[in-house]
Amino acid sequence: MYGASKILVACSDRISDVWVYPNGTISDIGQTLAVDPRFVGYGSFSRNVPDEEAFSEYTLSGSVVVEGLYGTSSFSFISPLEFCLADFDRDFKPDLAVVEFENDAVRIFQNNSVNSLSTPSFSAWTVVLAGDGPVSICHADFNENDKEDLAVANFNSSNVYVLENKCLDYANWPSFTTQSYAVGPNPKCVRAADFDGDGKPDLVTCDFGGAVSILRNTSGIVISFAPKVDVGTGWFGSPSWMCVDDFDSDGKPDIAVTNSGWATITILRNTSTRGSISFEWGGGGVVGLTPWSICSGDFNFDGKPDLAVANNSSHSVSVLLNTTSTSGSGGGVCGDANCDLFVDISDVVYLIAYIFSGGLKPCAACK
Repeated sequence: MYGASKILVACSDRISDVWVYPNGTISDIGQTLAVDPRFVGYGSFSRNVPDEEAFSEYTLSGSVVVEGLYGTSSFSFISPLEFCLADFDRDFKPDLAVVEFENDAVRIFQNNSVNSLSTPSFSAWTVVLAGDGPVSICHADFNENDKEDLAVANFNSSNVYVLENKCLDYANWPSFTTQSYAVGPNPKCVRAADFDGDGKPDLVTCDFGGAVSILRNTSGIVISFAPKVDVGTGWFGSPSWMCVDDFDSDGKPDIAVTNSGWATITILRNTSTRGSISFEWGGGGVVGLTPWSICSGDFNFDGKPDLAVANNSSHSVSVLLNTTSTSGSGGGVCGDANCDLFVDISDVVYLIAYIFSGGLKPCAACK
């Protein structure tokens, strides 16, 4: 729809197509029936077709349904919650990784789709044991070897499992190794982003104990993370979901968290420097009852990420337009390769070391 942004919202028995207009108003246009849907997502499942849709249905004999441009496919899982898409075997087709809550596992399906004119096709590839009660999953290349790894938040065991991708290119035999890292109590969501500007994706979870836990990436050839750094959200016992985006346009990814028990959201502003994680209170807002899921997008086309929140108890979507002033915002200067907030000869030396000697990646604001 011209001039509007589309959001998929999982309801009790359907997926709703919600359109957000530049002035912040919304309308519910279309619906797809589903059985207890929990997560929705977009992807190019059948090659070169953007914005095909998928959703998970949470039951003991649940499924993930992929709605391609030329057909719909359904794949069976045990109590599937969140899923993610990543090309694990580097064949230029996104594979499907799904957390199974009751099965304490991640089930990965390999993408066998032929071309953009075919129905999306996946085959069961492997099952990797996760911790106790996996609820959320994300992917990133944690050790910079051009292979997508996985991170899984485990609600009951209060940890994150990192699954390192050992698959060969175009291989039919998958291989993943597992590491465990402690986070706050009962994590609900996990996301990857480079918070300290060193070029490596870090991890963050929102924890039901009232905080987010951040794991700084210290990987070399072998994946490793520093012990967690906890940042309070200001609303005890209620963080339920989060998203990561640069809300103040300073070149650093910030965190937006829903507080399900207080009908609010919290923004955590990134004040990290290379090798050191830190955040400060960046504001918040009132939304509907029991806010659950949250996503960001530039709904009014002003170049700043806005927020949309799905409210479970009030059966509504709240849209918060970003009114942050970007004048004088610090944290990154274009050309500042070494993140010292100055552009000088040291940045040239830094870039030469990165390009020719395998040095650290440039600061995010320099990309």
